[in-house]
Amino acid sequence: MLNNLTPEQKNILQIMVPVLGLVADIAHAMVRIYVPDDDKRWLNIYRQEMPRTHLGVQQVDMTVRSVRVVEEPIINRCITRNISVIGRREWELGSFSSFTVYPLTDYRGKCFGAVSFSTSTPDNTIIRMALDLLLNIRGMEAGNEHYKRM
Repeated sequence: MLNNLTPEQKNILQIMVPVLGLVADIAHAMVRIYVPDDDKRWLNIYRQEMPRTHLGVQQVDMTVRSVRVVEEPIINRCITRNISVIGRREWELGSFSSFTVYPLTDYRGKCFGAVSFSTSTPDNTIIRMALDLLLNIRGMEAGNEHYKRM
């Protein structure tokens, strides 16, 4: 699943995983991390977390599953263009949710994945705060590694 990622990018993903549940709780959203597959027709779902505060229909845990790129055009656009994308998607038949996707970049700015937030009650300020927490954890860990090497 992670064959096409650098050791630095794999490390960034490992740093993010322990706080992903907290990020889902803060955002009140299902959070998924996507990474491209070696086969450009597929995307891998590296990790998925549901908020513990969620009362609606539970989504199937898609962690370590693959989805076709054509089924996730918003994710694909985010990864290939290294841009944030906001949209809507059908959560279940006739029910739509807000869908916000942000690129995941390494320390050189190269996009290697995406993090998505799906919620029925979008609050972009809260989602942005949750994303900032996720990205700051990455930065703090990188700083700790720097100090360990000194």
